Parts: sequence; C-alpha cells; structure tokens
Amino acid sequence: MIEDGILKKTGIELEKIEYLGLMIEKEDIKKIQDFLDLHNISLIASIQPNMHITCHYFRGKGEINKNLLPDNVFLGQKFKIHISGYGELKNSDGVVLNQGLLVDKEELDKIKLADKRLTDFIDIEKPHITIAVNKQRVDGRPIAKAQDTCKCAFVSEIDQSKIDFDLTCKLAVVRFGQVYDYVVYDDYQK
Repeated sequence: MIEDGILKKTGIELEKIEYLGLMIEKEDIKKIQDFLDLHNISLIASIQPNMHITCHYFRGKGEINKNLLPDNVFLGQKFKIHISGYGELKNSDGVVLNQGLLVDKEELDKIKLADKRLTDFIDIEKPHITIAVNKQRVDGRPIAKAQDTCKCAFVSEIDQSKIDFDLTCKLAVVRFGQVYDYVVYDDYQK
C-alpha cells in the first residue's frame, strides 16, 4: 500500500493466513520467460500470477501454530533461490496439465533464519514454482490444479544444456493473492 508516496508494509492477522511462501520478484519473471524461450517451451496457459514457492499451506487446517512461521523480522526479506529443473505433468492421454520449475532444496537448506534454516519452514518434499496450469474443463470441472505441480516429471537438462539459474524472491505470508510482510499476533509480536 502506498500512502503519501511512501510504501507502507502491511500485516495480516495470524488466523487469516493462507500460506507462507517465497514470492518471485516481478523483475525475475523475465528470467523465467527467457528460459522458456531459449528452450522453445510453449505454455499451456497464461503464466501464473503471483508466482511463488509454497513453503507451508495453512488454510483449512485449523488453528495456525506460530512456530510454523519465521519471526516477522524475516518476512519481507529477499533471498536467492536456485532453479535446477523443469517439469510437466501429463494425463494418460498425454495432455499437459501443469508446467513447473524445480527449486534446488539443498540450496534452500543453506539459507539461515537466525537459529533455523529456511527449510525448517517448508513442508513440501519438492519445492517448486507453478508456471502454468491447463485451463481446460471437462463436465464443468477443471482438469488440472496448481497443487499438482509437485507431481511433474522434472528434468535437470533440456537439449543437452543444464537447467541452472537463480531467481530472487521475497518471504511473505499470503491470503487470496494478497502478499503481507508481517503477521499481527494477538498476544505478542513474534
């Protein structure tokens, strides 16, 4: 939010958080597009809005445990992540459902947040970025879901060239596409 020409950080109440994520910086979306263009990869749909790595998904799981979130001092900070693979998920007819990028988990493990590592806050086995999801529908129902990108067949090489580039991202909490830089706690500020 911008007030009087000054960018203000915004916060969200703990119980309203949908997920903790690493939000890809808008400037780095071009790196993803350049990668796709270099390897003649056509997207199955428009590029995903708010591209990110979901670290921990909270919605619908009951009360949120504060220990599953990093301290507020780390929210809003930028980190470099390493991309080591590209993948597609296809159905039994060979139709591409999802396209994604694999994030190097070993590199994520090197990122320190005080006495913890970033991976202490990531509960998915294969950290990834969904870049496109098939929008086709059958009987009114979508044939693909973004959360299935983890099932993509990821490869580390395309056309004999290794997939190897970095992206900048911001650690944040999200609710319905809105990105927040800190969590408002009832009892104390973590």
